[in-house]
Amino acid sequence: MAGETVEKQRNAHSTYAAKGLLMAGVMLLSVFSTGTSSAKPRPTGSERCWVTPNPVGIGLPYTVSGSGFKPGRALDIRIGEEGLRTAVVDPSGNLVSPEWAQFDSSGSKRVTVYDMMDRRKRSALASCSFEVYP
Repeated sequence: MAGETVEKQRNAHSTYAAKGLLMAGVMLLSVFSTGTSSAKPRPTGSERCWVTPNPVGIGLPYTVSGSGFKPGRALDIRIGEEGLRTAVVDPSGNLVSPEWAQFDSSGSKRVTVYDMMDRRKRSALASCSFEVYP
């Protein structure tokens, strides 16, 4: 009888260990399959952006806004030849990013919105333009 008890304990331990390894594998797969995929981010098809006010004077505030984005998506926003800005889409799919017109020259400026996970910035989710005056 003592041998049966030891055998049951050993089988139970093996079962728990196997379940633990299975859960660890599932967790690892979920970690590696989210955020690190090389797959191109897919747009919803309804992403739009605009700038207000338009036109804007150099040194004055303006806002890059948008709608139709996937809620919670982290975005990179390229404005003209300037560096990237980062914004997060609100639960309603809207984007609001206040900026300052710190440009060296007046003229038309292009805004391009990318998914932050699109590291190569090949697929714009939305684009728009605005005018800057001196």
